[in-house]
Amino acid sequence: MEKLNEIPIPAGTSLDTDALDTVFDYVNETDQSIPPEEALPHRKKCSSCKQHLCARECFDANRKTCRGCLRMHRAHHRRKRKERLKEAMKRADTSETTSRVGGAEDD
Repeated sequence: MEKLNEIPIPAGTSLDTDALDTVFDYVNETDQSIPPEEALPHRKKCSSCKQHLCARECFDANRKTCRGCLRMHRAHHRRKRKERLKEAMKRADTSETTSRVGGAEDD
């Protein structure tokens, strides 16, 4: 165990050395269980779902939104475009049928 900086202890204070040993043992065990920074992938926060995700796997270059959110966004807009197209086609069909009914007087 490395030598720690000495902390001045006031006179008349009793220390429980067993408790201190337990604390130092715990600190040493937890320090060893934490992987080095190089082993941890770089994490990035998605601006849409607010989750911390792996930057390499979940984000495209220079994007703040993860690929999953972008995929959902594209699918949502694709679905909306389809709905608008169907509504426009219905309106066009109804206007054609009304113009045919109104145009019957020209015969």
